[in-house]
Amino acid sequence: ADISQKIPSYLSEHNRLFDADVKTYYKAFNKFTNMSLEEIKKYLRPLVDDEDQPPSVKLRRRHNQNIIVRTLPETLVSLYELESPVHDQGPCASGYAFAAVGAIEGRMMHEYGRYDKLSVQEVIECTNACSGGGNYGMVFELSMKRNGLAAESDNKYNPRVFKSCGVSDRFNRVMHSKVSKWHWASHWYMSTEHSMRSYMAGNGPVLVTIDVYNSFLSYGGGIYQHEPDEKMIGKQDLLVVNYGTEGEKKYWVLKNSMGTGWGEKGYMRMLRGSNELSLI
Repeated sequence: ADISQKIPSYLSEHNRLFDADVKTYYKAFNKFTNMSLEEIKKYLRPLVDDEDQPPSVKLRRRHNQNIIVRTLPETLVSLYELESPVHDQGPCASGYAFAAVGAIEGRMMHEYGRYDKLSVQEVIECTNACSGGGNYGMVFELSMKRNGLAAESDNKYNPRVFKSCGVSDRFNRVMHSKVSKWHWASHWYMSTEHSMRSYMAGNGPVLVTIDVYNSFLSYGGGIYQHEPDEKMIGKQDLLVVNYGTEGEKKYWVLKNSMGTGWGEKGYMRMLRGSNELSLI
């Protein structure tokens, strides 16, 4: 029998509640549906990895202070969201690399109006590969040390083949890809929904670490809220690229690196203003 036809009952039961307007999002059959917990954990950062790390990062502008926008639009025209492709990290805990590289790309686009795809492969070869021990601080420090990152076209992503870190030294650095300054954005800096939206409007996408539950993996569309009795199984790094409203529900738009077959073509709308998954 075709495995795609074996829809688990928990998906159907949840989606009946969605159709009845009891749930705000629906679940979908995807590559995670029939995976074991051990297989799933290959995609995620372990829980212990993030205990001493704040949930968001801000990159400092090169020549000016970060821009704080006081009067905010209902939603953003996010060039990064429109032009950057959704990637598939595969069975490799490289979400931190995709999110951190995406944050650099997003800042470059916001400041210079041009999208340059940077090499995630260089990052994972020079940090912790697929071990789950990487974090986005490593990515920014690598960019600073190497005077920027190589282009994706010079060193394409392949989580099954790792070269030594020194191999990518021969590639040219993409202009403006060097991180000059960065630091963890503490809770006081991103303590309110307004402050985070203001930062995004003036500076581009925000890199965040969120809690992952099974319902996150089966997300198909709508405005996500995890179930209150769920057990956390790991962490994932994503980019908050936009925000908006649907009826009376406010949401964040998050870009994941689990392929276009997950969520809303690789994106998730998540409830905004309720500290969902430790995000305000």
